[in-house]
Amino acid sequence: MKQAKLKAIWLWLIFGCASSISIGATSDVDASHRSPSDAPFSRPIINLTIANVPMLVAAPRRITKRTPVIIMYHGFGPPNTPQLLSRALPPIPDALTVYPSLPLVGARMPAGGVNELLHRQREDYVGEMLYPSILGAAHELPQIIKALSKRYGLSKSSPLILFGFSAGGAAALLSLTESRVRPRAIVVVNSPLSIVQAVDGYERQSKGVYTWTEKAREAAAHYDLEKSAERISELNPKAAILILQSDQDAGFSDSAAQSAAAALRKADARYGLVPDISARRLLGSDHYVLTGSESAAAKQAILGWITRQAFP
Repeated sequence: MKQAKLKAIWLWLIFGCASSISIGATSDVDASHRSPSDAPFSRPIINLTIANVPMLVAAPRRITKRTPVIIMYHGFGPPNTPQLLSRALPPIPDALTVYPSLPLVGARMPAGGVNELLHRQREDYVGEMLYPSILGAAHELPQIIKALSKRYGLSKSSPLILFGFSAGGAAALLSLTESRVRPRAIVVVNSPLSIVQAVDGYERQSKGVYTWTEKAREAAAHYDLEKSAERISELNPKAAILILQSDQDAGFSDSAAQSAAAALRKADARYGLVPDISARRLLGSDHYVLTGSESAAAKQAILGWITRQAFP
C-alpha cells in the first residue's frame, strides 16, 4: 500500500508536477474562449545529441550569424518530452528552435528507471531529484549554446530566448544566475519560482510533510526568483521576463508570480532601466494548459511573445 501511494505521488511529480500575456490592453489571457491564429509553418525536426544532451532541433532553411536561438524546456509533467513539447509549441519561423531533454527524466532517466526515481523521491525529492535536474540543465546550457553556434555558424550576439514549462521553467530561470548564458528574454509557464514554493506544492499534492535536508536547504538558497532579483538584474540587465500562471493550477498561485515580477522590476529600476518584466494569468486553464482543450489561446500568445522578442 505504501509503495502504491509513493508511486501515485511520483506519477504526479513526473506527469503533473511542480509546476499575461498582453493581448490588446488586457493583462490576462482567456485560455478557454479565444481562437488560435494560423500556427507557424511546419519544418523538419531532427533528433540530435548536442553537448551530450539529446534534443530535437528545427533549423530554418536560411541561417545567418544573427539567427535567433529558441531553447524550449519541457516539464516533469505533460508535455514531458521534447517530442510532446514540439507538438504543443511548434518551431518559431526563421529561428533555430531547440527542445533539450531535461536531466533525470525521459530519455535521461537514471539507471534503475522509475524505481530509482521513486527511491530518490523517498530519500529527498528536492535534493535528489528536482534540484539536480534543473541545476544540471542550467549548467549544461552554455555548452549547448556553444555547440549549436559552432554547428550552425552563429555569432555570440545571436539573440537567445528561453522557454520553460513547469520544472523546465525553473531550469530556465535558474540559468539566469547559475550559468554564463545571458538570454534576451525568458518566458515560463506554471513553474515553481523557488524551492520553497516547489515544496509547498509537493506537500499539498502528497498530503504529507517534506523533511528538509542540507541539500534542499542549499538548493533553496540558490533558487528563489524573488530573493535573487538583485543578482538577476545585475547579470541580465536587459532581459525581458514573462511569468505565466494558470488561474486554476492546483500547485501554484498567481500571487507568487506577481510578487516575483515586482521584485525583478524594482531591481531593474535601480539600474535606471525600464524593465520588460511581467506576470500574467492564463484564464480558464489548469497546470496542463499546453495539453488541454483550452490551450489554443495560451499557445498562440506564448509563440507570439517569443517571436516578438526574437525579432523585435
